[in-house]
Amino acid sequence: MSKKTFTYLAGALIAFLFIALFMTHNSDEEMAIISSIRENALTQQDKVKLKIIESATQMFLVERGHSAPSLDDLVRTGYLEPQDILDHNGKKFAFTPENITYDTTITMTSKSCGGCGKSVPGSSRAGDRCPHCGVKWGSEQVMYTF
Repeated sequence: MSKKTFTYLAGALIAFLFIALFMTHNSDEEMAIISSIRENALTQQDKVKLKIIESATQMFLVERGHSAPSLDDLVRTGYLEPQDILDHNGKKFAFTPENITYDTTITMTSKSCGGCGKSVPGSSRAGDRCPHCGVKWGSEQVMYTF
């Protein structure tokens, strides 16, 4: 056996022993730490997905005037991607539209013509004409609903 081959084999044996010693010496502790970090990362990933679902349900409500009946409806209508409704184990998140709480204030502005009653652009002002019936508006009437 040449000196070069012997040196190579000795180095490989030392590396193998070092890895074996390292893995057996701290494996339980290290595995627990790695497992904890992984579980924390997966939990954070699920929390992000839940925020995405919450935003999608809010958008659905604002744009359609009612809550989404299910997560599948949010996917079918394009508010969510299919992977957004699955947790890190591949299971669909539990979803009850009645239990969704909204922590933001949603302000909706709509304008309509006093002459024909049809909806007009939000940028319409007194002095403009209705694009539907041609009536010239002399004033704006503001109504608040809660």
